[in-house]
Amino acid sequence: MPSDCDVIVIGGGHNGLVCGAYLAKAGERVVVLERHDEPGGCVATAQIPGFPDASVDIGGLEHGVFANSRAMRDLGLADFGLTYLQRDQLYTFAVANQPAWAIHGDHAKTKESIAKFSPRDAEAFDHFSEFSAAVLTLLDAVSDGPPPDIAELANLARASGRHAGQLMQSFLTSPRQVVDKWFESDRVRAGLINYATHAQTPPWQLGSGYAPCLALGGQGHGGNRPQGGGRSLIRALVRCLEHNGGTVRCSAHVKRIIVEQRRAVGVELENGDVLSARRAVISAIDARRVFTDLVDPVHVSPAFSRSMESITSGRDNIGEMSMACVLSDAPRFADEQIAEQALLGAFWQSGSVTDIENTFLDIRQGELPRCPNIMWAVPSVLDPSQAPKGKHVFWTAAFVPYVLSNGRTWDQIKEEAGDLMLQHIGKVAPNLVDSVEARCIMTPFDWYRRTNNVYGNADHIDTSVDQMLGNRPSPLVARYRTPIRALYLTGAGTHPGGGITGGPGHNTAQVVMRDLGLSERPGMRELVNKAARLRSLIGAAATLRRLV
Repeated sequence: MPSDCDVIVIGGGHNGLVCGAYLAKAGERVVVLERHDEPGGCVATAQIPGFPDASVDIGGLEHGVFANSRAMRDLGLADFGLTYLQRDQLYTFAVANQPAWAIHGDHAKTKESIAKFSPRDAEAFDHFSEFSAAVLTLLDAVSDGPPPDIAELANLARASGRHAGQLMQSFLTSPRQVVDKWFESDRVRAGLINYATHAQTPPWQLGSGYAPCLALGGQGHGGNRPQGGGRSLIRALVRCLEHNGGTVRCSAHVKRIIVEQRRAVGVELENGDVLSARRAVISAIDARRVFTDLVDPVHVSPAFSRSMESITSGRDNIGEMSMACVLSDAPRFADEQIAEQALLGAFWQSGSVTDIENTFLDIRQGELPRCPNIMWAVPSVLDPSQAPKGKHVFWTAAFVPYVLSNGRTWDQIKEEAGDLMLQHIGKVAPNLVDSVEARCIMTPFDWYRRTNNVYGNADHIDTSVDQMLGNRPSPLVARYRTPIRALYLTGAGTHPGGGITGGPGHNTAQVVMRDLGLSERPGMRELVNKAARLRSLIGAAATLRRLV
């Protein structure tokens, strides 16, 4: 088969583009294939009826991790037009008819906000912040590169001395248990638990005890969003790829991966086109679909096939509905103590801890939540360039059931569900409903139709303890290589998981470049960076030893 390129990447989401851009920069001829009519995956922009020039995110919104990532630096994305805007107020935790509290980039402001509910919790926040910083350091260390195996995890835990068991317990327990241990106020607990569920995991999910700590990731440097919205990230990645000789081909739905003599050599598209790859095929879609839909099972063992079929997504029937709107006016708050500055950040709106847990029970039963946990923001307050003149753009998302009860379909209740979401937000911002001039709704099934992800899941597979770290997506393929030579995995279904991080794309690219002989021997700068990470780990272990 004549060679059309060196490397084919299946899937033009941000991780596929990051991986392809690294390889193109290393001199490979790269083609990225995207089934949709534009790249980006779940970093998506809405088309608002009547406002063709509006740039409104409807997928991922916050880019705090990517803005500070190695991919951002290594690929020089600032040179391709990517600029991040920062703000101090990160998240406001709002409840109807009750005071709100907020997490700021400034620790003292956050502590003052919590003190309104509980002076004891304000003091506990000092120690929780230290604990979270140490946990985030450990997570950062294990996110950069292939996931640690059991022996490496044991060594990492052992660094915390005689408290190793308690440290691992904090990671392996649930968000509810961790938050209950640190705080007494239901309002503070509810805010952190609401945030902790953003990986589509219920608050009782074991193995997610670290998740409440993620809410503090912006302390010390604030939050980040790309100027111009999420499409600016995707455009910068495409420009970087093309600058280095790569190509993105949209409306290119891969039908099968061609394997010859146990080696991936190309792909066939739904339209019959065949593209060959001289060096590698990289899939940025989940491993289950790769090995049940794209690879003929004759090329892998029956045991391996069963392992791939057992990878789960939608175990708790959790889907995500998102909406983008054009507003005639910025939201105004029922709680007069919420400053207008809060609109620079994002709102996490929920009820009590019990309400949050009932939301996930409703979802499991296929019912729209009675008191939904909603994230919303007005991106045009931070970045006026996103909105038509004299208007604002609005973004919101909430967890809902993927499969509805009583045989209902999402196409039947889409508009009703959108109305209900806006009405719930209206309990915090009373003028919102009347300010909506136009909107675009994406139901869980719409996300499935757009991305082909199982359950429309932006994380590709469940973020559960049995599918994390060295088990993501399965111990058999957790280090990005597969049993088929020259076939690799990347994307949110691989370590370190979902979110707008670029981590999976970066990690897979390093493995592929090493296998292809493209990686240089570590230079002095790399050795210095590794030494700095080691010092950070030692410091984090010492902090955890003191606090756990």
